[in-house]
Amino acid sequence: MANTNDLKNVIEPALLERFWQTSGAEPIVPSFALRRELFGMEFDGIGIHRKARALFFCEITVSGYLGHRGRNFHVGATKKFSDSFARFSIVVHPSVRGGLLAAVSLDHGIEFKEVKCHLVVPKGTRFIRALGYRKKLLEMGIMALMEIELPASECSLLETVLKAASAEMT
Repeated sequence: MANTNDLKNVIEPALLERFWQTSGAEPIVPSFALRRELFGMEFDGIGIHRKARALFFCEITVSGYLGHRGRNFHVGATKKFSDSFARFSIVVHPSVRGGLLAAVSLDHGIEFKEVKCHLVVPKGTRFIRALGYRKKLLEMGIMALMEIELPASECSLLETVLKAASAEMT
């Protein structure tokens, strides 16, 4: 049986940690005021970049890393992509963004000016090659795609778990 807990407990935290290092942002635990502005939405990562005065929202997926049945397209990755885009669209909307920036500014004692949203995937994810019209969603500027390189050991674990899970479904 595939140990998909390794994806949640090892791979996704590793991707998030590398994202924070790459972006120069630091993760935060959202305050009550910030959570209130999120309407119950949860994100894989929330952080701040003090120097850039930016509030970061991250979603992570390993779905689609190997594609599906030899092809690049993957339904699970498409769902995560679309759901991330929808939630990111809400947090960057002017009617919501202002409240988020005010809450995080109050929490951290400096004025934050922008919200940045990122979909984080492992480098080499096959699904990214099959975005098709969804690539237009990235061009709209609501979210950025960030491919993060995993060390060989974590990459091997990712492939092992995904292949085992795929074999169980066939």
